[in-house]
Amino acid sequence: MRIFNIIKSELNSDKLKLEEEVERVINDKGLETNDKIATIKKLLGEIAIIEMSFKIFGGYITNEVNDELTKE
Repeated sequence: MRIFNIIKSELNSDKLKLEEEVERVINDKGLETNDKIATIKKLLGEIAIIEMSFKIFGGYITNEVNDELTKE
């Protein structure tokens, strides 16, 4: 089960880094609007992938726990 916590922690860390980058880009006065929009869209796409990874991994964890319970 420790590996599950490590994976969730890594996914959460990646998500937080991306969210911080979105905030940085939003507040960057030196970027042109079109560049800012393109960058934010790219970052949001990466965040969406991580969110989906959380859901998929959660399904794996649930199946793993259920499999362990049915073995007993």
